[in-house]
Amino acid sequence: GARREEREAKKAKEDTGASEDVAEAKDEVAEEQKPEEGDEEKVEEEDEEQIVVELTEAEKQLKFKRPVVPDLTGKVLADSYFQFTLPSKEEGFDEIVYEWQAQAESGSYLSKWIAEKKLTQRVDDIKISDWFREKLGDWTKQLGAWKKAQKDFKNPAKKVKPPPKKPAGEAAEGGEGEKAEEAEKGEDVAMEEEEKPQIVAADLDVFDVENVADIGSGEPLFAN
Repeated sequence: GARREEREAKKAKEDTGASEDVAEAKDEVAEEQKPEEGDEEKVEEEDEEQIVVELTEAEKQLKFKRPVVPDLTGKVLADSYFQFTLPSKEEGFDEIVYEWQAQAESGSYLSKWIAEKKLTQRVDDIKISDWFREKLGDWTKQLGAWKKAQKDFKNPAKKVKPPPKKPAGEAAEGGEGEKAEEAEKGEDVAMEEEEKPQIVAADLDVFDVENVADIGSGEPLFAN
């Protein structure tokens, strides 16, 4: 029993010594790999020399950095952006200093910014003016007249035709005056039809047509 205890104690001592040797070896390796203070400063200086920042022409024109998170929500901006103005002494300011641009350039920048926002911002409380209502009514009326002209042109029953000639020897119901009047009307209609030139709408320049309801041959420009 005593010998067994001695062997176990000896083995434990050897294991402890081996662990201590391993720990010492790791410390030595770490110490060797650790850069000296002068080397650390030298590495930092080399890194600083390698970093060269160059701004683009667009970046040079910027007066301030645009924020990633906007100052106002989209709804608040849409409801109030058109009321933005530059500060003035009439509001009670003793002094107004413009850091980036002069007052004139700043006012021009704000006006341009507001104009650009008007192209993209949604307007929820828009109201139709009386002028717009009047113009809309005129346009609706004119559009209706054009549609009617197109429909009448395509309808053969609506086209004006000369009255048929009566057979020779047929007794007229009316007197000589009525007979002469009917003949005159028929001749006038026939002459009008003959006088109208034959015009092909596809060959016309739409900007040269003076009356879109009649290109000259009785046909509306929008017939087809």
